Amino acid sequence: MNIPRLELCAASVLTKLFIKVRNVLDFPIHKVTFWSDSVIALCWLKKAPHLLRPFESNRVAEIQKMDDQVSWYHVPSGDNPADSLSRGQLPEEFMKNPLWNSGPKWLLFSDTEWPKQPEQLLPSGSTSGKETCLLSSTSNDISFIYSRFSSFKHLIKVVAFMLRWKNLKSLDERRGELRPLEISELETAERKIVAMIQRERFPKELKLLATAEESKGDDNSVPFRKATSLDELNPFLDEHDMIRVGGRLKRSDLIYTQRHPVLLPSRHHVTDLIIRDTHDSNLHAGIQATLYIIRQRY
Repeated sequence: MNIPRLELCAASVLTKLFIKVRNVLDFPIHKVTFWSDSVIALCWLKKAPHLLRPFESNRVAEIQKMDDQVSWYHVPSGDNPADSLSRGQLPEEFMKNPLWNSGPKWLLFSDTEWPKQPEQLLPSGSTSGKETCLLSSTSNDISFIYSRFSSFKHLIKVVAFMLRWKNLKSLDERRGELRPLEISELETAERKIVAMIQRERFPKELKLLATAEESKGDDNSVPFRKATSLDELNPFLDEHDMIRVGGRLKRSDLIYTQRHPVLLPSRHHVTDLIIRDTHDSNLHAGIQATLYIIRQRY
């Protein structure tokens, strides 16, 4: 709960208090002015609620119901009576505080002599609607994406669409490319994700495998000679630059992905997603069954 949010809550309390007081008064009120020393909260009150986050949106919508009955103004902190309490003051000084007892002097004058409002609160001639800020990056690293997902299938689909749209030049082309994903696109996206987390967790091993000058074995493996913790797995890079495991299974009749499964880090968000997805897609299989199914590929 930051300061601007607290200021917005105060504005909401002020609105509710006014409604209660107005209902018991027996004389007409021609003009109502509310004051706040929070520029951020006042800017929120000028926005459409749907452009804000839920916390701010709910309170702004409630306050804006009285939009045609009240006017909001900014009061400088030096003229704000509430600061006498929030910033602390000795009792003797507080009893002699004219700001607390009578408010700022300029309230006695016409509104043309009130403090000048900050530029952020002044009406502008623009009617362009919601402002948008776009950031671009030249990096190909998409590691910031997978932490946002709780489903491996959903993650694969999102990355597949990203790869499809990567080389499209116009927005119209991208809108036209909303056809269902093909199996080849999903497989490419999955390889991209696995390669990405391998670069994140096994950078040393990838560098050694890519630059090794030693002779390769029949399974395309390169011995590390105790250079890393993966030596005993006889790892090698496949045609997609992913680390796969070598070893004696190369002589078996199993399919390629079972003889040389892809290497995954033991503690990683994507690894957890793969385990959860395998567990769910196999009707909540037990631990051993789930592990067996996963090891057919990883």
